[in-house]
Amino acid sequence: MEAAAQQRDMIWFGKSDGVESLLDRIQAAGWQPYFTHAIDEARNLINQHRMNVGVAVLEDGSAATHDDTGTNELLSSTDSINWIGLLNPESVEAPDRRQIISHYCYDYHTYPLDLDRLLVILGHAHGMGDLSHSLLEDGHLADEEELVGTSPVMYELYSQIRKVALVDAPLLITGESGTGKEL
Repeated sequence: MEAAAQQRDMIWFGKSDGVESLLDRIQAAGWQPYFTHAIDEARNLINQHRMNVGVAVLEDGSAATHDDTGTNELLSSTDSINWIGLLNPESVEAPDRRQIISHYCYDYHTYPLDLDRLLVILGHAHGMGDLSHSLLEDGHLADEEELVGTSPVMYELYSQIRKVALVDAPLLITGESGTGKEL
């Protein structure tokens, strides 16, 4: 398979217990995972490597509770990453988990970890990320025909608008007069 010939970088944020035993299979599938549970290290890794996909461990497969503060902070500040949430099956019904998944994740996967299935999800997320990055690099953005601008700040705004557009919720846009709030 030619796609596996080129190593694709990905980030694994959160506990990685048990995943190290699968590292050979993950790398054989063409992935170079970077494991971390620290927000600053995750951001540095994302900036150092061209990553557009990552796994966010929302729960570690045990019954223990999980602190979402760091996870939410990282996921909300890394729009360029297509995140795959990893959590317990029963937690998908919890409102806080559903909100994290719907706001920040491209997809999610439940325990027990099915590596073959996860690799397919990662491949799809990576492909979509490549498409988005190529559009940004070429200066083409779909469905933003009424907005003008190609600066990094505008790309960030486009990304945020696309995420918000997926959710049916009220939106308040504030700013000084004449700053273009009439989106």
